[in-house]
Parts: sequence; structure tokens; C-alpha cells
Amino acid sequence: MKKVITMFAMGLVALSLVFAPSGASAVGTTTATSSIKIKMDKKSDKKISKNVDVACVATAVGKREDALLKSWQTFDDAVEATFAARKSALVSAWSLSDAKERKTAVKKALSEAKSARKAAASTLKTSKKSTWSTFKSEAKACGGAAGSEASLESEAGEKVEI
Repeated sequence: MKKVITMFAMGLVALSLVFAPSGASAVGTTTATSSIKIKMDKKSDKKISKNVDVACVATAVGKREDALLKSWQTFDDAVEATFAARKSALVSAWSLSDAKERKTAVKKALSEAKSARKAAASTLKTSKKSTWSTFKSEAKACGGAAGSEASLESEAGEKVEI
């Protein structure tokens, strides 16, 4: 019975939104710094108001994006340095006249470059994970459902394989 009443009430709210004057809002309010979200508690079928400080979340997002940008710049610098070192090592290796020494030096240069690229990728991954963890904590501290809303953003698509 509660579900039927809830569905009826939700239908009325939806209709009031459609036919409400353009300046009116039937659910929640919005200001420059916060908004009120109303959602249903899955266990008790009761409405729960959640205050979210959107300015706080916006600040947390800005910090997160700055930290991610710095992580990518650090990664880029490390990979660039790796390729410069590899170039120097390969040029030196190819200047050796002994074939056995040259082969050993080339393998060493390539192996060291591969290890350095993997280390840079590992550092990037760790940095991104830390950044996202910090962001999630900060978003939760902004109150209400900010943590769950912010979880819609994800680092899942940002993978680097080397």
C-alpha cells in the first residue's frame, strides 16, 4: 500500500513540475552554495532530505582535476626523460666496435628504458588512486549525497599501459 501511495505522490509531483509556472519548483530549492535533494530510503520507503554544499564539491573537483593534471605532467616528464636516456644509451651502444659488447649494451639500454616506463606508469597509477581517494573523502565531507553523486565521475577510463 505504501508503494502505491508513493507512486501516486510521485506522479502528482511529476505533473506539478510539468504544469508549474516557470519560476516555481515543486521539489527542493537551489542556491549558489547548496541544494536540497530528496530521495527515497530503500529500506523504509521514507523520504530523506540531503543537503549538499555544491560550492564545497566544486572546490573538491577543482583540487582533484589540478592533482590529476600534475600527475599526468609528472608522468609525461618521466617518460620523456626515459626516452632521452634510452637515446643516449643506444647511441653509445652503437658506437662500440665489439659486436658482443654492443649487443649487451643495446639490450641493457632497452631493458632500463622499459623498467623506467613501467615505474612511471606505476607512479601515475598510485598518484591517480590517491587523488581519487582524497576527492571521494572531500566530497563526502561536503554533506548529503555529494559522495554518491560524485562517484558518478570515475577514473575507470583513464588507463595507461606500457
